[in-house]
Amino acid sequence: MKTVRLTSFTDGRQCLSYYVDGKRRRETFLNLREAQRRKAEIERMMGKGLQVESTEEAAQDASVQYALSQLERNGIQKPLSAVIDEYIAATLALKGAGTLQEASEAFSQKPSKIIPRKISDLVADYNQYLIGQKVGDLHRQKTVGIYLKKFAAAFQMDIHLVTLRDLETWRATFTTTGRTVNNYFNAVKTLFNYAKDRNHLPVDRPTEASKIKDTQEDPTEANPFTIEEMAILLTTADEKSLPYIVIGAFAGIRTAELRRLTWENNVDWDQGIFDLNGKLTKVRVRRAIPILPVAEAWLAPYKKQKGLIIQEKHPERYPTTLLEKHKLEWRHNGLRDAFGSNRCAILEDVGKVSYEMGNSPAMVFNSYRKVVTKKEAEKFWDLTPANAKKIAAEYINKTSNLS
Repeated sequence: MKTVRLTSFTDGRQCLSYYVDGKRRRETFLNLREAQRRKAEIERMMGKGLQVESTEEAAQDASVQYALSQLERNGIQKPLSAVIDEYIAATLALKGAGTLQEASEAFSQKPSKIIPRKISDLVADYNQYLIGQKVGDLHRQKTVGIYLKKFAAAFQMDIHLVTLRDLETWRATFTTTGRTVNNYFNAVKTLFNYAKDRNHLPVDRPTEASKIKDTQEDPTEANPFTIEEMAILLTTADEKSLPYIVIGAFAGIRTAELRRLTWENNVDWDQGIFDLNGKLTKVRVRRAIPILPVAEAWLAPYKKQKGLIIQEKHPERYPTTLLEKHKLEWRHNGLRDAFGSNRCAILEDVGKVSYEMGNSPAMVFNSYRKVVTKKEAEKFWDLTPANAKKIAAEYINKTSNLS
């Protein structure tokens, strides 16, 4: 019996070849199963001495389907006819001097016209750009004054000379948390994009910084203030510090965001919300956070207040001294963690808490869910002036008796 040969191509296509009346035929298929089924059919017809019907038209259809699938897989949104026209035009333009792949590779390696710029000078340019864009001082100072300043000190060269290996070697020197490392490199990636937009880097290829993958971040464990610690903070804080403690713990607003808020523009007593527009929040998304009863009870004396809610550069310093008097320590992010943990315990709604805090639901779920019990949360949200005074007095009396 005449043989039917099956050949597999590297791109996944399958090809059958056989002879009919001394003439070679070839049929192409997109998958192995279809090719094997057709091979068995041809061999059965040959074995019975039957004429093998031509499937040339079917083979052509298969080739068209393969071409369309390849275009879709590679994200090329052009009609097949346009691709064929371009192929013919490009092949004729080469005049036999090489293949299209060779020509495209040579073109991609052609150096772009760039304007050299030292990284230190580029950082200064970027700083002025941020000022012109009216980016907040705190964000700008952190991005430029910390992240990019360190980058410029490590790389005293033109930006276009920095390679992926250079960046990876620099990252290996960091001993900070994954989140901090990612903060540094997000700033660096933004600087590279800024340089690319101004022709300091090739515009026709990805930047070296864009090839850096984020470092894995360990889940952040919540470190909320206890009921007793909150009671002491609330009852011993002075007039300037109290809003910082109350809004941080009972509204969960970040310190950096809180620094930008004013009483008249961002506290809507009639609607009962802290109104943070997108220009004030970390992720540039508006949040309307409810003024919960416990917060309103503490902030009642401030209803006619105007101006910035907090003015201190380091508002946590004074509350820290209040805790130290009672041999307690300040908890980094403790106010916001207290809000997230106790809000989750009461609402049991991660989506709502994530909106109020301006975090992702995954972050809220991982960091704040089941940190405190519902019973503890009920006490937290009942820390009115009268209750807080009672709890603080009981704690002070208890610890003084033990000393």
